[in-house]
Amino acid sequence: MAKRQISAAIIASIAFVSVPMAPLHAESLDELDAISDRSVNEEAALDDARALAETGALLEAIATLERMLAENPKSREGRLLHALYLCKVDDRRGGLVEIDKLKSKEFGKKLLKEARGLCEAQPQAEG
Repeated sequence: MAKRQISAAIIASIAFVSVPMAPLHAESLDELDAISDRSVNEEAALDDARALAETGALLEAIATLERMLAENPKSREGRLLHALYLCKVDDRRGGLVEIDKLKSKEFGKKLLKEARGLCEAQPQAEG
């Protein structure tokens, strides 16, 4: 995937524009199997993660990405979305650690700077 397309992924992760093809919240074993099967497919898992994030289910979106990344550890878009969603669930430190693991020769310095800025701009819970 080109660097320009990955940049679009950052924008899409903020806009949350995607429609899932399978149930995202399992209510039966068959639905759970469908979610599990889709999480192995990189594109399907990315679509599902965005759809979950759109509904505010960020923890489920992160879990979907983590399942997909277990099978596709080099998924550039998956790694980037995972980092950004960590930032959104008030795990700024975790998100920044994940962003720091991304290589500038794969993503470009500008994109990583943009991702870091998005993460740092996320409001943090008081505590």
